Amino acid sequence: MVRVLSVKRYPEYVFPGMAMRYLAELDQRSVAPSVEAVAATAAFDEPLPERPGDPAETLDLLDRIGSPATMAMAGRRFFGFVIGGALPVSLQMMA
Repeated sequence: MVRVLSVKRYPEYVFPGMAMRYLAELDQRSVAPSVEAVAATAAFDEPLPERPGDPAETLDLLDRIGSPATMAMAGRRFFGFVIGGALPVSLQMMA
């Protein structure tokens, strides 16, 4: 079952406002996140809950902790860089 968040049910959260604030703050941010912002993501390191939580609280946590630790990009088709590598043993398999 998909839970739809309702602004009426969660009037203290204005979800589009989170996105608008993120976009408005891009010019003041560095492209790469700060060391402190990345370190703050340790708050996500917790056991998975036994039951579903409040979706508004989850969005708030992602906005407060996650947003500052992201790359400051607003392009429509930017989904993050994928940087990979290969071990010599895997290259041997391709030879």
